[in-house]
Amino acid sequence: MADEQKNTPDFTNAAYNSMLPGWTLWADVIGGQDTIKAKRTTYLPQEPAEDDQDYKRRLGRSIFFEDPRDCTINLSGMVFRKSPTLGDDVPDLLKELTENIDNAGTHLDVFLQRVFEDGFYGHSFIVVDRPPQDPEVRTAADEIAAGSRSYWCMRQAKDAVNFRPLIMRGKTTIGQISFRECTKEPDGRFGETEVVRYRVYLLDEAGNAQWEVWRETDKTNAEGKKETILEDSGPILTKRGQPLKRLPIAVHYGEREGFLESRPPLKGIADISVSIYQKYSDLSNIQHFTCVPILVISGGDDQKKDLVIGGNRVIFLPTGAEAKFLQVDGKSIEHLEKDLENLQKRLVAKGLDFVNDDHYVPPTATEVILSYTERTSKLAKMVRSIIDCTEEALDITAEMEGVEIAGRSNKRGGSITVGVDENSLTLSAEQMRILSEWNERGQLSLHTLWQIMDRADQLPDDFDETAELGRLKQAALEQMELNAKQFDAGNESTP
Repeated sequence: MADEQKNTPDFTNAAYNSMLPGWTLWADVIGGQDTIKAKRTTYLPQEPAEDDQDYKRRLGRSIFFEDPRDCTINLSGMVFRKSPTLGDDVPDLLKELTENIDNAGTHLDVFLQRVFEDGFYGHSFIVVDRPPQDPEVRTAADEIAAGSRSYWCMRQAKDAVNFRPLIMRGKTTIGQISFRECTKEPDGRFGETEVVRYRVYLLDEAGNAQWEVWRETDKTNAEGKKETILEDSGPILTKRGQPLKRLPIAVHYGEREGFLESRPPLKGIADISVSIYQKYSDLSNIQHFTCVPILVISGGDDQKKDLVIGGNRVIFLPTGAEAKFLQVDGKSIEHLEKDLENLQKRLVAKGLDFVNDDHYVPPTATEVILSYTERTSKLAKMVRSIIDCTEEALDITAEMEGVEIAGRSNKRGGSITVGVDENSLTLSAEQMRILSEWNERGQLSLHTLWQIMDRADQLPDDFDETAELGRLKQAALEQMELNAKQFDAGNESTP
């Protein structure tokens, strides 16, 4: 590679190139049937002797089931079934910003769910930005009204075309990173044109954060690659005009494999979905030919090649000629259907690996708890990661806004609880039965049972343990009084 390519922000490093196929696959399956079919032979190969028109018809009969998209939406919905809760340690200024966190009207709840969903590509970013301080703006309320305040931007993993790690005070952090941005800009009175820019963030030799914006031009070099020019650059400053000593970027990982390296955590589901698409195409094609028999005439006039057949037509054959239908027996259909059934079972198992139980029922309450923790670990890691990412972004925002809290040098942005606890459990009916039996036998306290149910989000939001105990005691007293009355009357007591 020419040295000049290494000195332009559109350079793609080795990590980016290795992750690109996974991002492409995930983007396509999330795009659904229209995207998959538009890729034609990428996901549905054309057979060596298959005619183009035959392939087109087979492609038209094929169906891609959008399970990866449904799985992403369902998993995200599980995590965000409750709105994120800001801790009491979050400064009031930051709480006010969360109502419009991206300065485009998006609430923090919605913003974080989008960042979480982008994590299914492998990882995603929150970038904290702040426009230059306006000398005419004097109060915090004026800043928010004028838009002269910190705001958050989302970046997908595929946007970061190159990056470099940096060790600062024993911690690995981002020393430099380039994001590719595509925008639509006016062209003429009604037209528009796509403009590609590269936004670079870096720490200079003094450890101060800097930014650069490069624009892709129509001019190409000798290798046919478009050239980029530097449009603007400058320091990243806080509200107080002090240089930021770190890059204003927080990272959320879906499945981390290294520093800014990851893989789509549901890639296995994507692979199986593509395989089901291909198998279903084969099955649909065979069923089509099985259901459409071919008329064969032997001993007739072979010059008449175009014969129209149907219920209201008669075919006259010469003496000695014979007409019959040639039909496929369809024995292979059963095997294809079995393959499809196995793939669908595997798809379900892959999805359940994230959050649910398998067919094994643990024999003890302790093993039940351990099995939940293990089985929900993948989703729990994603939840823990989005919490860390959000708290890092809050801390950066607090620093950008000049928030000072006595006795707190870090975590100035405070804490957050995202939807459910990262150790949240999912209880099946069978597992709930086991826990209840252990409680009845005195081998598991009611307090512990309620704790497990609360972690599984199986109790009402307003559940109060003391009040519930009071209700149980009252119900027991009423039952005792009823039994006593029935005994006095000579009737059997109610259990």
